[in-house]
Amino acid sequence: MRAWYTHLSDCLLFISFLAFKVNTSLFILSDETNIFYLLVYINDILLTGCNSVMLHRLIQLLSSKFKLRDLGAVQYFLGIEVQSTGMGLMLRQHKYILNILTRAGMTSCKPVDTPVSSSKAIILLDNSFFDPTWFHQIMGTLQYITFTCPDICFVVNKVC
Repeated sequence: MRAWYTHLSDCLLFISFLAFKVNTSLFILSDETNIFYLLVYINDILLTGCNSVMLHRLIQLLSSKFKLRDLGAVQYFLGIEVQSTGMGLMLRQHKYILNILTRAGMTSCKPVDTPVSSSKAIILLDNSFFDPTWFHQIMGTLQYITFTCPDICFVVNKVC
């Protein structure tokens, strides 16, 4: 897998993509009028950009170097629902959030405004929080939700 990623990375850099420093799975290609993003997750690639003709050319170029299967417009990727709008892409995690609430046994809980008070202590009412594995899994999934719900960052990090 590492050899495949290295080969892909070298190919992308050769065709003028830039490796994103903070996230090594993200590559960006831009010029004065166009921008393209390529995201790699294990052996899945998500490629999007503002110019459909050039996007098609990039797909053809990558297909000549790698075995690819074009699945068309993205609708769901890594637990994130993607909806194309006139202004760009809208990202949601509604289904992912419902799955987490079900897993945590919290589907009947009422919503609470955030951010919470930074001076009040958090009181644990449920013994399931004392299972470190379960707690870490739930906290990890909540941190992932902050990609599309930045308004919960404070409270998620406070609980973590």
